[in-house]
Formats: sequence, structure tokens, C-alpha cells
Amino acid sequence: MDIKLEDLKNWAILDLGATSHFLVTEALVVDIVPAVNPLTVTIPDGSRVQSTHDCKLAIPELPEKAQIGHIVPGLTSHSLVSVIKLCNA
Repeated sequence: MDIKLEDLKNWAILDLGATSHFLVTEALVVDIVPAVNPLTVTIPDGSRVQSTHDCKLAIPELPEKAQIGHIVPGLTSHSLVSVIKLCNA
């Protein structure tokens, strides 16, 4: 497997504790719209940032509810995909 730093935007971490899908600004998503009700997220350094856009994961095979995510500009390296959201969809 050839891993390149510029491909990081295509990677995500499956997160058991994430309440939703929180995505980096460069994530491969579709149907991006400005967030009407932005979410406030605490990132690992303890600071709090807000989501700017709602979107769908670019995985059409998932149920509709499992595709909904939030773009969070404060995430710098990886998107977080919520295992809970995937299981509850």
C-alpha cells in the first residue's frame, strides 16, 4: 500500500465516542450546505470550534441517516466517523 501525506483528507478515524460524523474541510463529501444550527465540538487540545457546514458522506451505499455529517474547520488531520451513528441508522 502506497500511503501519501496528501491523501490524508481521504482517511477517517472510526470513533466510538463521536456523536456524529465530524469532517475536515477537505473531506470527500457531497451536498454541502451552510450549517443552520452549527455544532460546537471540543477538539483534542481542549479548544472548542463550531461546524460551518452540513453534508453527506460520499458513500451512497449507507442509509440516508448514516450519511449526514458536519464540516469542522478546527479538525486538522483526520475526519471522525461515528460508529454510533452508523449503528443507529
